[in-house]
Order: sequence, then structure tokens, then C-alpha cells
Amino acid sequence: MGAEIKISGLDKFEKNLLKCCTQYPKVTEKFLREEGNEVKKRMKKVAKKKVGKKTGNYMKGFDKEKPVTKGKVCEIKVYNSAPHSHLIEYGTVKRSTKKGANRGYMKGAFILDEVKRDYSDEFSKNVATKLVDELLKNGGF
Repeated sequence: MGAEIKISGLDKFEKNLLKCCTQYPKVTEKFLREEGNEVKKRMKKVAKKKVGKKTGNYMKGFDKEKPVTKGKVCEIKVYNSAPHSHLIEYGTVKRSTKKGANRGYMKGAFILDEVKRDYSDEFSKNVATKLVDELLKNGGF
């Protein structure tokens, strides 16, 4: 008087799971590139709003690097490469003319911090939805 259980489909599930694991680095890098583009776009929008005037080199300086994987961590760096970006971002203590006359102080715009703070929740949602869905779709699930 024994019970018999038949399980089918485990081989297919195992193959799909292995395929999903091999596709993970490619899908993650693509996802990070897309998210980096979105952050760069938002940084430009906030900079245009906060800085107000057109500063050509500053607005052209927003850039991102390729996604980098270090161990289990995948990251992408979004930054501004303009030589004076730190002055606009964090402000100055004292500004002066070439002759030495004091022109006052400049408050920081803190553009990067604002975008980071505003986008962190949306990034978490995107990881939970877009990245996981793409991994499952490429894995054959």
C-alpha cells in the first residue's frame, strides 16, 4: 500500500534555470546601461533647472562609464567631467576676480545628491520589475 508520485518537467526547469544564470551578466549590463542613461537624462534636467543659465561645458560634461562587475557587485558610474563641475555642485567658499576683488560666495546646487535621492526608489522598483522580468524571459520561463 504505497503511494506513487510522478514528477515531470524537472529536466526542462533545470536547463532553463542554468540558461537564466548564464544570461545574468549580459542582461544586468544592459539594464545598468539603460538606467545610467535615465540618470544622466535626469541630471541634465535638474542641472538646467537649478543652474538656470546655459553653461556649455557643464551641460555637455554629463557622462557615464561602462558597467563594471566586481565580484558579485555590478555598478555603473554617472558623473560630470567638466573641470568646474565641483564648484557648481558643492559651491565655493570665496570667489574673487583676477585682480583680487571679492565677488562673494556661491552656494552649491547639489544636483547629483538630489537625483540620487529622487531616483533611488524608482531604481529599486525597476530592479524588481524590469530586471527580474527580463531574466525570466531570457531564461525560458
